[in-house]
Amino acid sequence: MYVLDHTLPYIILGMPELANYDIEDQFNLSQSVTKNKCELRKEVKDIIKNFGSDFSKDKYDFGALRVEPQRIVLNSDLPVGLRPYRTSPVDEQEIKSQVEKLLQAGLIKESNVPIHLL
Repeated sequence: MYVLDHTLPYIILGMPELANYDIEDQFNLSQSVTKNKCELRKEVKDIIKNFGSDFSKDKYDFGALRVEPQRIVLNSDLPVGLRPYRTSPVDEQEIKSQVEKLLQAGLIKESNVPIHLL
């Protein structure tokens, strides 16, 4: 779905029937949000408490992923023909640090692919 226009009522691609509703008359957004801010905050806290494993805790945590493992089928087994490029010692240390964090988080795994990444 895509929002085509940012004026009320929103016209959402694939759901043209939503344009028939008079949203402004039925629901005053600005009044309702400020009025119910405490209620909304409590509801959000309850959702996070009940479904905490579904939310990420930091940038290396994706929460509970519910997708099947994927494979990328390539047309050729030949490695990409790019020469390694130089990096500064500071950049090289940062790259190693980031790769180590991704390994520890289980987001990547070691491989024996004939491509030099570092």
